[in-house]
Amino acid sequence: RVFAERHVVVLGRPEAGEYDGLRAALPAGTACHLVAVDDGPLDGRYGEVVGRVFALLREILRGGVRRPVLVQVVLVGAAGTETERERLACLGGVAGLLKTAHQENPFLHAQYVECLDGVSVIGVAGRLEHEAALETEPEVRYRDGRRLVARPTREGLP
Repeated sequence: RVFAERHVVVLGRPEAGEYDGLRAALPAGTACHLVAVDDGPLDGRYGEVVGRVFALLREILRGGVRRPVLVQVVLVGAAGTETERERLACLGGVAGLLKTAHQENPFLHAQYVECLDGVSVIGVAGRLEHEAALETEPEVRYRDGRRLVARPTREGLP
């Protein structure tokens, strides 16, 4: 796919140099934004994360999107325990905001990509490239190197 603009919002706490490494591994012209997510309670931090993503989406939409634009919000890190994964899972709520923005303007393609399996920055960049090339899934999670997407299923009647 070809996008007129591409934005990557990195949520997490990359080690020194990793953010720059990720930026360098993405295609030229990709706007990269970092939103640090520190240890500790996320109740106040969640509002700040959503506010930053919302401000970016509003800025893009205000310009009048007439050609395809891709916004990928990627949560990076190594959730060593299920407790840590659950703590960070609340940030997945950003996916709802991204879906709403796409409904407002179908030229705005938005994805939430969760990479909490400790993959390298080169691996994260590869995943983002892979997701950008596909028909855009609004929400993708990588667990232990496996790609997981939500698919609706029909429940059988008793």
